[in-house]
Amino acid sequence: MSHQLSDITKLISRQLGIKKVAGEHRLREDLGAESLDIQNIVSTIEDKYHIAVDDEEIVALKSVADVHELVQAKCRPA
Repeated sequence: MSHQLSDITKLISRQLGIKKVAGEHRLREDLGAESLDIQNIVSTIEDKYHIAVDDEEIVALKSVADVHELVQAKCRPA
């Protein structure tokens, strides 16, 4: 299953209605995401990649790159 950075940026772009999203963008400060936006992004990611994200992991998400790294880590074979 593909979990490239470009897939994550497209997903976040659609969720937030922002055309240009890059890995270095901070979710709150640069993209204006609020807590509910981040929760919706995580929910979509959980559904798309069939993973579970804990509340502590959600709180730790600060940037688009953080979201990508989380997906990468969760999708690695055990």
